[in-house]
Amino acid sequence: MKKTSPPVTEQLVNVPLRHNNLPGSASHFFAVVPDVDTESMLCHASETLACLSVMATDLARELEGPRRHMILAIQQLSALGELLVNRVLDNLEPPHGPSDVPPHC
Repeated sequence: MKKTSPPVTEQLVNVPLRHNNLPGSASHFFAVVPDVDTESMLCHASETLACLSVMATDLARELEGPRRHMILAIQQLSALGELLVNRVLDNLEPPHGPSDVPPHC
């Protein structure tokens, strides 16, 4: 029997994402500015997780069966991550300096 090759699209999808001549992660493409404060980073992380949760929920509406369950699990994990980040934000101590105190209305 003659063995047939998979279609070109299938071959491209199965290509490994890592190349031997590139670093092991894509982190060299993205960086956080070194002097960004913790609260700003946590706020951005919370917003990112909230967006991920919304996108996963929207995608789940279009799927059925096991794929839908997987996307809903991803949505739940992103929502949990958002809750955790928001709790950390709530637990951060308020600023103590006199210039950091907001004026009374």
